[in-house]
Amino acid sequence: MSMFGTDYTGTKFGLNLADRVLLRNGSGTDGIIIEAGGGNIVAGISDTAYMTMVSSGAMEFNGDVNIADGLFVDGNAKVSGLTSSRIVSASAADFLTSVDLINWSTGTANQVTAIDDGDGTITYITPQDISTTSAVIFGSAQIRDSSGGTNLTIRNDAADGDPALIFNLGASLAGRIKIDDGDSDKFIFSTSVDDTWIMTQDGEITRPLQPSFLAHVGSHSADVTGDGTNITVEFDSERFDLGGNFNTGTYTFTAPVTGKYRLSVGINCVIDATHEFILLQLITSNEEYRRYTHVNATPIVWGSNTVTVECDMDASDTALVKLQVGTGNKNVEPSDTSTVAWNYFSGSLQN
Repeated sequence: MSMFGTDYTGTKFGLNLADRVLLRNGSGTDGIIIEAGGGNIVAGISDTAYMTMVSSGAMEFNGDVNIADGLFVDGNAKVSGLTSSRIVSASAADFLTSVDLINWSTGTANQVTAIDDGDGTITYITPQDISTTSAVIFGSAQIRDSSGGTNLTIRNDAADGDPALIFNLGASLAGRIKIDDGDSDKFIFSTSVDDTWIMTQDGEITRPLQPSFLAHVGSHSADVTGDGTNITVEFDSERFDLGGNFNTGTYTFTAPVTGKYRLSVGINCVIDATHEFILLQLITSNEEYRRYTHVNATPIVWGSNTVTVECDMDASDTALVKLQVGTGNKNVEPSDTSTVAWNYFSGSLQN
């Protein structure tokens, strides 16, 4: 430091002045003011105070402050120009500035809404009250897998407005579970096309697509057995055939899926004194089920046999009925009337 033309660099000394010390540059302007007054120390330039150190040790700055290497404050720091109850952020010019919380928080459509309270604070609300004591009402809810493909949707079914769980595989409808409020509130499981399981409010259950059939003899070939000839019974007419698994041309039922099937056969035919037995055979791919009846017909009578069984069948297994009457005249055939089904073959998938 140079004073009065003398260089005092490296020299320790003190100044005891009543008011201030004014250090000016060589031109005599823009000097540095160090002023003591009222117990404070003030530093400034050209009579303008920019920094004040008060007796408590606090420092006050007037104007912009550029801190290049960080600032450590052990206590409170007060920056004028900020607004209470606001958060602080850096402006584009790297100055500290006050901002409202609403500028930092946004809502999400139909999920969370951020409301500006007008005092710098915000309030979050949800479109619906999701407390444990209130009902939650959404237009729909959807659950997807990580790829966004398979999903479960909970909503009113777009097809008929019924409340439903809707299952999609990719973009395709795979099935639904719903309450049919247009049909006595029935509880229904459906595929993408048809209802498959229906329960009424009284607990009655129907399965409209469960494989089942009932076939009977319409017009059978005449005089086909009686002499011991083993014939396939010609069940050429259907009462019903859910799933289309019975063939009236081959008189054969084909299992659509692996499971347990209940099959039932009833045969009636006219026999005479020459006939000794009736053998009824229900033949599946896995097993043959027989019913043998010894007869002694004098005079001509009706001969009948029945077989009912719950059997195992694999997918594509078949079942048909054979009849053998012997050993006498070949004048026997199963036959029905126009109003009575004396000869029938039925079946249904149980589980």
